[in-house]
Amino acid sequence: MARHDRGWSAEMRIPLRIFRHAISAQQWRFQARRYISQRQETDEWAFIPRSMAGEVSHYGWLSGMVDLQRTNPLELLPYAVTGANWTDTNHRDYALGYRATVGLDLAWRIGKDLTLDATINPDFAQVEADQIVLNLTTFETFVPEKRPFFLNSMAMFQMPRMDQFPSTQTLFYTRRIGAAPDLPELPSAVSGDRTAKVSLEPSTIYGAAKLSGQLASGVTAGFVSALTGSNDATVTAVSLPRPLQVRAEPMALANVARIKLDAGGGAALGMLATALRRFEVPSDYPTMTTPEGRPIQQCPDGTPTEIGERCFHDAYVAGIDGLWRSPSGTYVASAQAIMTSIQNGPPRMMLDGTTIKPGDSASAGRLYLAKEGGQWLGSLEAQLIGRRVDYNDLGYLQRQNLMRVLPYLGYRTLDPFWEIAETETHVYLQLRENLDRVTLLRGYYAGGKIRFKNFWTLDGDVFRLDVRNEDREVGDGTTLERPTGYGIDLNLTTDPRKQLSAALATETLIYSAGKTSGNSFMLTGEVTYQPLTRLELQLLPQVTLSSGVPRFVSLADRSPDEPLLFGNLHARGWGGTLRTSYTFTNHLTLQLYGQLLSTSENYSHFKQYSPPEPHSVITIAALDMLEDSPPPIPNPNKVQTDLNLSAVLRWEFRPGSTLFLVYTRSQAGRPTLDFDQPAELDPGALRTAAAHDALRLKLSYYWN
Repeated sequence: MARHDRGWSAEMRIPLRIFRHAISAQQWRFQARRYISQRQETDEWAFIPRSMAGEVSHYGWLSGMVDLQRTNPLELLPYAVTGANWTDTNHRDYALGYRATVGLDLAWRIGKDLTLDATINPDFAQVEADQIVLNLTTFETFVPEKRPFFLNSMAMFQMPRMDQFPSTQTLFYTRRIGAAPDLPELPSAVSGDRTAKVSLEPSTIYGAAKLSGQLASGVTAGFVSALTGSNDATVTAVSLPRPLQVRAEPMALANVARIKLDAGGGAALGMLATALRRFEVPSDYPTMTTPEGRPIQQCPDGTPTEIGERCFHDAYVAGIDGLWRSPSGTYVASAQAIMTSIQNGPPRMMLDGTTIKPGDSASAGRLYLAKEGGQWLGSLEAQLIGRRVDYNDLGYLQRQNLMRVLPYLGYRTLDPFWEIAETETHVYLQLRENLDRVTLLRGYYAGGKIRFKNFWTLDGDVFRLDVRNEDREVGDGTTLERPTGYGIDLNLTTDPRKQLSAALATETLIYSAGKTSGNSFMLTGEVTYQPLTRLELQLLPQVTLSSGVPRFVSLADRSPDEPLLFGNLHARGWGGTLRTSYTFTNHLTLQLYGQLLSTSENYSHFKQYSPPEPHSVITIAALDMLEDSPPPIPNPNKVQTDLNLSAVLRWEFRPGSTLFLVYTRSQAGRPTLDFDQPAELDPGALRTAAAHDALRLKLSYYWN
């Protein structure tokens, strides 16, 4: 770096090996951008006005590069891990185990335009634990990817933007690969033993490969394949002489293919297909005898099937997508069409009561039209998902059987005035229905965002939830009416230049209908404190409060002909995550992580209701007319306290080669409540909860 009379200049050496695709081109799109945190200032070599949308199309040109050649096209990163793990059960019984393994990551540039990344027996010991949340919805919690192999070069597999607000919907959800399956049902030998416990680890990834690059001019492609091993749960019980292994999931092969075509004129076309093939062995599953004396097998989810039949299905998904953006980047249009199919295995029932049988196929589609540049902003989203669409085997979809429309209109100012640097104001409508035309949500929103000259930001929305129904909670298609609600979302971010900065987000909802009234409040935040250049502390608090709304009470031993049971749910959750990082040198760092979350779910005012017909809509007025019922047995109230701790010492002893020393600890306290005992927040539940500790030493060595 050098200073001169016109400012300063810098030279940077960039190894050609980091470029994954062709380097023969003599003209590259190029951008140099500098962010100055102290002034919250962004400086760009190729200036892009803030009112413009788009990114790469506004970059400058870097010319005059000739005779560019890479070095060795093969990179190897072998690793070795050794360590111990121990379990402390009620501070009396200890189980000690040892582990040692080796594996290999590699990158091979097959040609000037194709790169193969592969991993054999990958290990992610140094990866931070997933954050635990209190989920009171009927939707699966989305967990972000943190594993290096599945993070690197995965932009190829992402769909074009198709919504105004970021969505978690994706056909390829990498966390499905190597995830822990659902706990299997207990075998009949211990089904009546209350001391029986089931433990389960994530599925082992034997290997994975990723091929990406340019197949021809304007055509890029990516392929991912991963093989995971069968997964057995360990069952322990007083009645068992030794732990019992129960199959929870068979071996599986996942394949994903993505192709993108640059059609010119700002247009692009794409295709993405996924396939999950499971390999089952009939003898994997326990057998049981029917009352007639006929032997059958019990699948991991408890479903009885004929001996030798499949318990899991194979899943196939294909989608095509298109994107067009105007030359200025102001206008954009994107669309996607999807087809899904499952083969083999038993029928599966979705939470809205839809049954998907082997051989069923279904389709879905999305459309997004938007003006993203200028002062006036607007967009229209439309989505249709068929009843039997399900791509959750390798993707993430909150629900099927859905029609959704979201029109959005916004206006922004970019010229500073008074103490305000810029503003954005918007209104939008959310409308969701299932294919039976039952309104799931009709919400009206208005709000905006203000960025002040002191670099604080404030944004939020006020909203009214006019009509709401929930058709997934009971699990058989019965629909519950929800009361009308009014709410406010607020988000506040302080000056990030300061030694102490914070970002807080809250959502408050108040609802009332008939005799039913209640409220909910959620708070999440991020408080960052950097007392030293080398030291950073980050606290992420989370608070959840909910009360008053009638919820379906699920009882394990309920028979289909029994009335449905409802109770007013009062849920509480509080806790926080603490991250600390200390940089000793550029090559030696220490990271500490800890999360404590305590939750309680308490039901009251129980009521029994028998719908007059299947797929009925149960109104709030109908529940208000019922008399209270006695509390059920067993107690449906829940108390849980979770603790996750980790420490990672990282030393990069040579470029690309790293030594990790990792310690982790996890506890989950779930005390059993007596009949009619209320649930209360109980951090002390950890005193009697089993603690699982692990110490790992991992060495990876980069070779090129």
